[in-house]
Amino acid sequence: MLRSTQRTPREVIDAIPTEPASDEPNQPVISVSTSPGAGKAHLEFDSAHATSFDVLQKAPGATDFTKVVDDGLLKTYDATGLTAGSYQYQVVGRNSLGDSPASDPATITVA
Repeated sequence: MLRSTQRTPREVIDAIPTEPASDEPNQPVISVSTSPGAGKAHLEFDSAHATSFDVLQKAPGATDFTKVVDDGLLKTYDATGLTAGSYQYQVVGRNSLGDSPASDPATITVA
């Protein structure tokens, strides 16, 4: 099962921009990429000027990334139920002016 950590309704409302973006989002940086336990992956990331994020995953043996989060508001991502192997993740930031370049890939080895 793949999922993002849940936000309270107030946190979702507070995250909605009240003014239009003035700059395109910068390339995101993945600051934490770890496997906190069997079948789990955890990411933390950020991008200046981004108001939402797409998270992309490349599973072991896959040739392409697939989107696992579309326009997420959180700056973290947690996956569970993963099979053992090496996963790669990328993040794309987004705002009203467009998308950022994809982050550098982060590799997580899941037991």
